[in-house]
Amino acid sequence: RSLIRGLVFEGFEKCLYPRLKFDSDAERRFAVLLEDDSSVEKWVRPPGGIPRIEYEGRPYEPDFIVQTADGMFLCEVKADGEMTDATVLAKADAAATWCARASEHGRPAQWKYLLIKESRIDSSRTFSSVASEHLYRPRSQNRTATTG
Repeated sequence: RSLIRGLVFEGFEKCLYPRLKFDSDAERRFAVLLEDDSSVEKWVRPPGGIPRIEYEGRPYEPDFIVQTADGMFLCEVKADGEMTDATVLAKADAAATWCARASEHGRPAQWKYLLIKESRIDSSRTFSSVASEHLYRPRSQNRTATTG
């Protein structure tokens, strides 16, 4: 598993690119889940700068873009221990905000951002079950105003 970054995987049919590299085994397993799920129409590991998302003045590139009949999804796969990391959450806030704006501005479909725990990716899951469990909303939307 530690050598995964140096390996090239092939045989993907729903992906724009038939040969891919992954940063982690969890990303590879997620790609297999996407390939095996009949609700997934297309997916891609986007090239640098697409879509253009910035957090704290720096670029952020999600791991996957997934298309289903229900919409478009930006997906990020993270180790369980990284799910509360400040940088991970800043990137997630920026991506979820981008998705909300893309959906508002008449893009072809609703966009959603998924921040996915690596431990929740296995061959028995469907994309929709992963999506329903890992839908991320910007932290600013999760806060409530209080008066004092």
